[in-house]
Amino acid sequence: MENMKEYIEGCIKDLVKNTSGKTKYREPIIGFADPIDLEFSRIKSFTHEKHLLPQDLMSEVKTVVSFFIPFTKELVMGNKGDPYVSKDWVEAYIETNQLIREIYNHLEHQLKMYKIKVAWEIPQPSFDEEKLMSMWSQRHVAYIAGIGTFGINNLLITEKGCAGRYGSFVIDYLIEPTKRVNRERCLFKYNGSCGQCIALCPVGALSESGFDRYKCNERVWEVDAYYKELDTCDACGKCSLGPCAIW
Repeated sequence: MENMKEYIEGCIKDLVKNTSGKTKYREPIIGFADPIDLEFSRIKSFTHEKHLLPQDLMSEVKTVVSFFIPFTKELVMGNKGDPYVSKDWVEAYIETNQLIREIYNHLEHQLKMYKIKVAWEIPQPSFDEEKLMSMWSQRHVAYIAGIGTFGINNLLITEKGCAGRYGSFVIDYLIEPTKRVNRERCLFKYNGSCGQCIALCPVGALSESGFDRYKCNERVWEVDAYYKELDTCDACGKCSLGPCAIW
């Protein structure tokens, strides 16, 4: 395989484009990171002290692959216009989680033919229920892989916005890291002209001074109970519906 980078990108883009679910997406963004990038060690200082390193997922790791699957404008506007949380939004949450698992399994199978190993972190066992923090933060990994920068909404704002879902995996094959572009996409951080995400949060979990993950957690499990006929859907998404939602 002459260009493994393009091959991996093509596999992810094809799976997203041809998904069989109800939810449709825009083309994903894919980034690559060096597993010894110092930012991985720094994550521990502002997330969880036991946050994993790429080497914890695979000792022989050579590249971290991260991807962002952006939602469509129609899905965003539907949730923004719903006084609660739109059913389409929570169904998208469920279907996208399934799609991410399909991407992992497909890449594991495909890359095995080229004698490349793949590993990823299973979300639930690595989640601290007391601190409400993941031991493998998909958003921070995506930041390190050059996919976007953080807004005041505690989400990563990419060149296609912040409304969507993230995934990542590691491989024992060397691919050149994506260069991080630290362009400020959050209008509040840039010049104080926005802050819509603060107003959009229905439980006041966002403020200029920070993010209350406990209020947010109560909200998303309330939504899950409201849509009890569906699979687990601890989702809300209101903080991702401002001007930075779709770019």
